[in-house]
Amino acid sequence: MGKHSHQRREFRTEERAIRAIVKRHMGDAFLEAPEDEFDCLVHHIIGALHRGDPADAVARLIHHEMVDHFGLKTSTGWAFKVAQESMDWNRNDASA
Repeated sequence: MGKHSHQRREFRTEERAIRAIVKRHMGDAFLEAPEDEFDCLVHHIIGALHRGDPADAVARLIHHEMVDHFGLKTSTGWAFKVAQESMDWNRNDASA
């Protein structure tokens, strides 16, 4: 198995995990959306995790995307919860 297929598999694992976190926090709003509706947000979160951005920066990114890109009203507290859970998952996955 090549390096690229290993990287692709790792990315898909991250994508599924972060998508599940976003979906869980979105509640009913996610139910009405296509499965991949928030993938641009998911990919931004993954990029921030790979860069090692701090929680407050990840939360700002999430809040900005939800408000400016998707036009959804979200609190900064909500965005911080999503950021923190994503970072916790990333930390636990990296130590596994």
